[in-house]
Amino acid sequence: MTLREAAAAIPNDASRVYQFVPLTEGAEAESDLSDDASPDWTIIAACSSDAYVEDIDWLELAVVPNRLLDEQTRRDVLNGYYRNAVSCGWIREGMEAGPPDIPKR
Repeated sequence: MTLREAAAAIPNDASRVYQFVPLTEGAEAESDLSDDASPDWTIIAACSSDAYVEDIDWLELAVVPNRLLDEQTRRDVLNGYYRNAVSCGWIREGMEAGPPDIPKR
């Protein structure tokens, strides 16, 4: 799902945290996300304060640029390889806890 598709359902007042996921070891995470309705980013993992998007107060999304999504990465996403890229636990505990480690291929 792209950020544009997700933005249509996410409440405007929901807090968002983005994890920009580098897909290869040593790669720099990109952070050129000028607006969260961009079709240029794909969500590869997410967690939130509620099971229903319409009711969330906060949301954590792991995203990658579409241009970096190859077939292997798509399979990895479907097989849950990146599910630990988000945890939402550090949001609940406070921002000082920092984001979780993100797996790299």
